[in-house]
Amino acid sequence: MKNRALWVVLIVLAIVSLLMVFVIMPRLNPPVGDLPTVTAAADAAKSAADEAQATAEGAVQDVASAASQKMDRLKEEAVKAVDGISALFADGRTPGIEAYTAAKTLAQGALQAISSIEIPDDLDATVMNGIKTVQADAARALEMVQQLPADPAKAAGLIASIKDALLGKPVTQPAPATEATAEIAPRFDVLRVEPNGSTVIAGNAVPGATVEILNGDQVISSQTVDGTGDFAAVLDQPLPPGDHALQIRATAPDGKVVTSEEV
Repeated sequence: MKNRALWVVLIVLAIVSLLMVFVIMPRLNPPVGDLPTVTAAADAAKSAADEAQATAEGAVQDVASAASQKMDRLKEEAVKAVDGISALFADGRTPGIEAYTAAKTLAQGALQAISSIEIPDDLDATVMNGIKTVQADAARALEMVQQLPADPAKAAGLIASIKDALLGKPVTQPAPATEATAEIAPRFDVLRVEPNGSTVIAGNAVPGATVEILNGDQVISSQTVDGTGDFAAVLDQPLPPGDHALQIRATAPDGKVVTSEEV
């Protein structure tokens, strides 16, 4: 009996030893040959994480660049549209109501495009603040365009301040037009007298006005100005030799009468 018990003890110890050597110890200490594989896997995971982060940062930069480029393009188009209104009033001219209305509508559309652009939420604070500043300037300029009078003759003094507002410059509000300054006097652009006395006269007045050319107190020509404000006349009777005092008298559609200086 004692021998049997001894053998059982020895067999149990042998089994436990085998389990320690072949099962438990390998799990506690992985073979040296497996270590490079584990290290490589860790490196690959870190590399993938770094690449994902770089991709995300690049995507954010691309969004910011696209937003800035779009805003620059829209602002450039708005400046051109506002310049288009200013060009109609160059050299003291008064544009026709059709051209004036079309230019004003174009400027409103260009400014509205800036004011209504959607700003991505994940932009850099500096880029976002820059875009918001341009939007605020455009909104101010848009309000000024919308407040322009329908009559182009009354809008000349208001145009320059619109571009200043769009560019973020200080805007000086023009003084309210008085009755005298609101009236745009007609003017001579061309006055040519040929040797035979025939006379060609061209000028500009308020669109739709009735223009009379005066020689002293005598009306020597009369016509209605078209929508451009330009007119031209060839006198039916040549001017006789001597000195003449010519003026243009324009009666606007609202009944106001304005006379040019003598030439």
